[in-house]
Parts: sequence; C-alpha cells; structure tokens
Amino acid sequence: MGRGLSDLQKTVLVLGLEKGDEGALLYPEILARYYGWEPVARFTYRGRIGEHTFPYLDRIGEHTFSMGEIGEKEYRSARAALSRSVARLAERGLVIFVVHVIIDKIRGVYLTDLGKEEARKLSANTRLNSGKY
Repeated sequence: MGRGLSDLQKTVLVLGLEKGDEGALLYPEILARYYGWEPVARFTYRGRIGEHTFPYLDRIGEHTFSMGEIGEKEYRSARAALSRSVARLAERGLVIFVVHVIIDKIRGVYLTDLGKEEARKLSANTRLNSGKY
C-alpha cells in the first residue's frame, strides 16, 4: 500500500467499521470524533413516520460546526485534511464516496470490503496496544 495510514485515515476506517450497516459515515461524524468538535446545527426531519433529529446532518449549504468557536483557519484546515485523507483512502480502494444528490458534494463514505478488512486489523491492534493505533 505504499506509505502507512495517517491517524485521521485510521480513524475513518475504525469509525466506518463501528458504524456497520447503519448507513454512510458522514464527514461531520468524523470531524466530531477526531477533533472533538460539538455540532451546533441539527437537522430535524418530519415525515409520515414521525419526527427524527439527526445531530450530524445539516440543511443544504449550512455548516454543522461553528467556525467562530473553532476558528476559521483550523476549521478549513481540518476540512481540507479530511478531504485529502478520504481521497487517498478511495485511491487505495478502502472507501467509496457518498455524494449529496442536490449539491453534488461528497458528504461521507462507505467502507469497501477491503476497507473493512483493514479496519478490523486496526481495531485488533488498538485493543492489543491499549487504545493506540
């Protein structure tokens, strides 16, 4: 695979494995876990089956996190790092992108079978090494 995986890439894979079949691993979920950011926007869907609030989904074009609280430079740097990391995971065949159909932006990832296999190895190493990758 060439160079090893970054901590951010390892986090993406392990979070994707933890999520399992619950759906796509969304970028805000990754940012919240890796950087410890708290989401400020929540999306509530009201449909025929009731009302559901999703803490990591936002309305189209709105930020899920407060750039003011985080700092614009740090926020933009983290988003860029995540984009590069996920693109490299996709190049390696470990993830596939989830694209928002309306705004045509990448919103998250699904792990491929190869990605799940790599994440299982990372999870096993984490347990053996006291929580460190």
